[in-house]
Parts: sequence; C-alpha cells; structure tokens
Amino acid sequence: MNSVILLRDLAKDYQSVEGITVPALQNITLAVQQGEFAVIVGPSGCGKSTLLRIIAGLDRQTTGEAKVSGKEVSRPISDVGIVFQDPLLMAWRTTIGNVMLPVEILRLDRSRYRSRALDLLKLVGLAGFENRYPQELSGGMQQRVAIARALIHDPSLLLMDEPFGALDEITREQMALVLLHVWEETGKTVLFVTHSIAEAVFLGDRVVVLSPRPGTVRENTAVDLPRPRTGQIRGLQKYTEYCQIIRERLGLIA
Repeated sequence: MNSVILLRDLAKDYQSVEGITVPALQNITLAVQQGEFAVIVGPSGCGKSTLLRIIAGLDRQTTGEAKVSGKEVSRPISDVGIVFQDPLLMAWRTTIGNVMLPVEILRLDRSRYRSRALDLLKLVGLAGFENRYPQELSGGMQQRVAIARALIHDPSLLLMDEPFGALDEITREQMALVLLHVWEETGKTVLFVTHSIAEAVFLGDRVVVLSPRPGTVRENTAVDLPRPRTGQIRGLQKYTEYCQIIRERLGLIA
C-alpha cells in the first residue's frame, strides 16, 4: 500500500518569550496508508494539533521529514481537507455557501462543484438544508457542514482535530457514525485526533498513542474490529479490551 502520510524522525521546537527552547514533538516516525482511518490520542499539550498542522503545511517541523502523497511538505497543501473542533462557518453564508468556500478560494469551476456540494450534503444527512444559515443549525449539523466543506475539492487526505469535542455525548456518537459512513463511501485517508479513548477505538483501523510533551509515539495499536462498525461494536468484549490497552499505554491504569 502507498503511504499518504510519511513522517520520519520529526521534531518541533518552539521558543518561549524568554528565549527558552520548548520541545513540542520529538522523534515522530509514522506512516498512514492510503484509505486508512488512523487515530491519534494523547494527553493535553502533547503536540497532537501541532502534528496535524505540520502535515497540512500550516507549520514547519524543526527537524525531520514530513511527506504527503510522496511530496515533501514545505507550504500549505491543497490536497487536504481539515476539520477543527469549531466548525468555523461564516454566519452570513448559507449551508451550501459555506461548503463552496474552498471552491472559491482555489478558483475552481463553481458550476461543476455545486452539484458535488449537493451530493456531499446528502451524504452527511443535510439534504434540504442547503439554504439554511449556521444559526439555524444544531452543533452536530454545523459539524456536518464542516465535513462536507473539507471534502468539496476531493482531497486525498482528511485531517480532523477533535471535531466532535464540543458536542454532547449523544450527538458525538451520532457524528461518529456519520463520519464512518462518509469514510466508507469516499475511501479517503483520515487522520483523526481525539481525547476520547472510546471514540478512538470505535473509529480507527489503528490508534497511535502519543506520550506527554514532548510528544513521541508511545504505542501504535492495530484495531481488529469488524467493519462496517455500528453502535453494537461498543458492547463487544474485544472493544472493551482495546480501550483498556489504550488506557494502559496512556498510563491511566496503575
């Protein structure tokens, strides 16, 4: 299989206001294969978001190598869709207007991509909401818009930085099912960051555990659970065992 993401000996340092070097990431070596759903978990401040920013070309590593689709990342790349915890929708734009925003930024053919936007809204369960404004949508619905927007230009890679972190537990589980449906339909490569162990095991083909800062790969666990995944997976003994393994790797079990 081809590696969509390839990181080798990657490190990231920041300089404090006092001029002290603060390491955020250290010795990160990781490969994510085409079509894989990989999940990163780790304690707060371990560099998870920084790692996604480096992969997207929004930040630069201090040392080491970062490649996406075989090319060195040296600037923001267009072949990626990003979803943050906050949907970041423009209040004055309708649902379809928000989804179409990357099309305008990348100067793509609006007439061609409008039909794709409608298809994506249908895929995420928002058919009929094309002309609603963000304030007319629930938090979960707004995040569905953000997912459709991230996919509108058909990127090979989807980066997701705690996209369900601000949602209530019921909506969060519903959104996990929506995301898996989108992933199964589109075949995108996904790198997903979360603080939720249960969410990581439910979603991922693989769970990558980062250590406390400076973040480094502590564990890389393949999740051998059947797909397509439904809520019933959470009731399986094997699912519970995977959650326990991740808790142990995070040092949450004495």
